[in-house]
Amino acid sequence: MPSSFRMSPRPIVGRRTGVATIAAAGAAAAAYRFAVLYRGRAGFPQQHPPRFSPVDFGLPFEETVVGSPGGRLPAWFVPARGGARGPAVLLVHGWESARDRTLPNIRLLNAAGFHCLTFDVRGHGANPPEELPV
Repeated sequence: MPSSFRMSPRPIVGRRTGVATIAAAGAAAAAYRFAVLYRGRAGFPQQHPPRFSPVDFGLPFEETVVGSPGGRLPAWFVPARGGARGPAVLLVHGWESARDRTLPNIRLLNAAGFHCLTFDVRGHGANPPEELPV
């Protein structure tokens, strides 16, 4: 076959480059959209007040507060069973949650002889809503 009839690889390379460019632009647009939506909501957690208390888990507790630069944070202190001496554990809930989410862990730790303290972080749980730094 004469060399003048060979197909040039250029159209395939050009097509691949075009597809890669479109895919990269689509991924960049999706990432930008996610970032804009996330940033618009990130500093404003939705309120989820505690629905349960340690009483619902058969645990004795004291209502207390934890001081912080942003104000006082509502908390529960669950002493070790029978007032035994033992180490203490501080439990902190996750984003858009409340201190009641830590109760299953508190039940296990309490049975193992630990004192437990859990609180609602700023803008979460029983605290008033506020914009939080991201």
